[in-house]
Amino acid sequence: MLGELHKSQALQYLEQELLLNMGMIEPIHRDTADILYAQKDGVLLFEKKSGAYMISVDCPDLAQKLIKSITDAKLFAVHQSFCLPIIQSKFVFKNQFKCSQAVYLNKTLIPSDGKIKIYKLNHTHIPVILDNYHAMDDPDYITRLIESEQIYGTFVMGNLAGFIGMHPEGSIGMLEVLPDFRRQGIGYALESYMVNLMMKKGWIPFCQVFENNTNSIALQKKLGFELSNQYLYWLF
Repeated sequence: MLGELHKSQALQYLEQELLLNMGMIEPIHRDTADILYAQKDGVLLFEKKSGAYMISVDCPDLAQKLIKSITDAKLFAVHQSFCLPIIQSKFVFKNQFKCSQAVYLNKTLIPSDGKIKIYKLNHTHIPVILDNYHAMDDPDYITRLIESEQIYGTFVMGNLAGFIGMHPEGSIGMLEVLPDFRRQGIGYALESYMVNLMMKKGWIPFCQVFENNTNSIALQKKLGFELSNQYLYWLF
């Protein structure tokens, strides 16, 4: 009963900024989140599949209190910039990504003409993925996603032309079309495939777009995603 109360309180707060907080809302709905704090002034949760702490709060004082309670953190999703110096004063992270949240709130699947076939990728494709996906250069991370069957791709004349995946916390990501195959609708086909895959599971598709990535922003809008006006930050 207490768990359901925390869930209700967490969702009530997070849904006030639906687009920004979708990366916290969906783990709650998918039962992959431990809710550590949920009140009318903020939410702190631990997403179990990714090992990420996620925070969205009203004020620095609460952020200070909640972050103080965390003893170790390897991955952090931060939804207010005033939390950053508080977190960085306690933990050391090598990377910080500033992103907009993109959310697909439409109730209908994205139509596909079926011309571009999408397949699950395997270990043989890891070198090509690592050579072309520059936001993450961790072979172990890519291997884990391959082993959990969360990376998909398409081929042209037997060559991997593009790929996409789902990160452990549930966001669509890793979209990359290799240079020789761009402007052929492959990015659109890959992401629409992932959107439809998630919707068939009853999930709301969402992803994060790096600041100033105009090509990705244009693609999200073309697909029907809505983008948050505020930024969130990944620290790792």
